Amino acid sequence: MYTPIKFFTNEMIKNVSNTVKEVSSFIYPPVTLYQDSSDLVLEAEMAGFDKKNIKVSVNKNVLTISAERKREYSTVYIDQRVDKVYKVVKLPVEIEQQDISAKYSEGILTVRMKTKNIKNVEIE
Repeated sequence: MYTPIKFFTNEMIKNVSNTVKEVSSFIYPPVTLYQDSSDLVLEAEMAGFDKKNIKVSVNKNVLTISAERKREYSTVYIDQRVDKVYKVVKLPVEIEQQDISAKYSEGILTVRMKTKNIKNVEIE
């Protein structure tokens, strides 16, 4: 028997679930940022996303990753994945805007960025 209490309980669970998904989308994907010779390298765990649905942009020293997973079915409960991600990473050094590449393999997005040459000045 469907009662008003069941209805409100189900609605509350849906609302909490949607809020958790929205918050999770800002936490994911987890990223690692490191320097490799003259490159700054960012690796993001993007398992389950189609390469054509991943967007990467760099503006000055800010890198943005966004992606959306399209589902062809209605879900009742999902515990392990989010459908949308949006990550903003402030880069610690200046990079060459023209020399950025991205590769997606086995669920890992790798973005390589050439850093601008830093000139050391000798003190007299």
